Amino acid sequence: MNFVSHKLAGCMDSYESYDKIDIQVIPSKMKKIPFFEDDLYLGMQMINIGIVDKIITYQEYLLLSEYNKIEKTPDIAMAVSALSQMWIYSLYEVLRMWRERKCEFEKLYSNGGIDLKIQNMTSEYDYRYS
Repeated sequence: MNFVSHKLAGCMDSYESYDKIDIQVIPSKMKKIPFFEDDLYLGMQMINIGIVDKIITYQEYLLLSEYNKIEKTPDIAMAVSALSQMWIYSLYEVLRMWRERKCEFEKLYSNGGIDLKIQNMTSEYDYRYS
């Protein structure tokens, strides 16, 4: 795809070519935040956010191409808008879960609970439950 620009209300807005957009920016940057790398579930959710972001970005570029062709808002605009809104809600939910886990960890740490958990850990595998 090669989108250069589009006119809207007399101004010229430029868009990067879809092929040049680094779709991995969100997951790769979020991995550096504590718990995203170590927590499998949160890490998977962040990867999913990145995957869906790529799909929505592609749909937005198709929408822009269609808009440039027909010079009016295409019918698919509402569906792309809905997907974008759902992406925002899912990102919010992942960040909310991260914050909750961070707060729980801080509370456990400040109350000395981490030391207790480490002391109660066994170094031997309990074969009764395997």
